[in-house]
Amino acid sequence: MRDVAGEAAKSSAKIDEAIRECETGNDFSDLCLRDPIPWATLAGRKPPSRRWVVDGWIGRGHVTSLYGRAGIGKSLLAQQIATQVPRGESVFGLATERARVGPFCEDDDDELWRREARIVDALGTSLADIGDFVATAEWVRRTS
Repeated sequence: MRDVAGEAAKSSAKIDEAIRECETGNDFSDLCLRDPIPWATLAGRKPPSRRWVVDGWIGRGHVTSLYGRAGIGKSLLAQQIATQVPRGESVFGLATERARVGPFCEDDDDELWRREARIVDALGTSLADIGDFVATAEWVRRTS
């Protein structure tokens, strides 16, 4: 049986360690608090265009969440996107920018496998044609 409380405690400890590293000046810039934005120096300039992983839906470098009732297909949608984006394939007719997709669900490996088998069948490809897929349960084991 999965030790969810233990996994959460380990994750919390890793976050605490990263915060301590930030406070001591070590280079964890992606985890550290940001410097204030100097608005006055940006006056009269245009901000850069937003980069999209899935055009108009998922911004590159941003956490994205799906919300809805249980059983509506959130995990299936997320996994289908996670299958196509690393390959640079369009998602539901929307352009994608090839990118790695991080952990996103609580399902066990067998559920992910069943779902992925349905996805690749619908896409007309096979499990052998897609790269490794790292979901939360495996990610927690690898980073613990």
